[in-house]
Amino acid sequence: MKNIYYLIWADSINRYKEFNPKDKGWKISVFNMNTFLNGLNLWAILLWLKYFKILSFNLLNVHLFPVKSLNDLFTFIVVFAFPFGVINYFLIFYKNRYKMILNKYSISDSSYFMTYSFSTVFITIFSLIFYNILS
Repeated sequence: MKNIYYLIWADSINRYKEFNPKDKGWKISVFNMNTFLNGLNLWAILLWLKYFKILSFNLLNVHLFPVKSLNDLFTFIVVFAFPFGVINYFLIFYKNRYKMILNKYSISDSSYFMTYSFSTVFITIFSLIFYNILS
């Protein structure tokens, strides 16, 4: 599993740098993209666990903002994205580990990040639609 994780990270870093060569803030952009996708995967998994009554959970109810969508976004960030943010930071960026990862997992013809991102978005949309239809 670790191998695929690092392949996705190496591919996302290389692709971002390829398409945005002058961007000095590439680390935060790549970090945010991957963390957001990891959070979506966790959300989809927990949604199906809830549907099949394997695991029931209550989300954090936040009422910081006057708009519900901002409260929902804040909840997603805190509950789903933040844990992956911590993991991603320590596994990829702490002590510049990304340099070792880029050397070890050099870019290949495969598009790991694009496959991962499209499959994540597809699974999320599929889960959202079918969960609402079946519930």
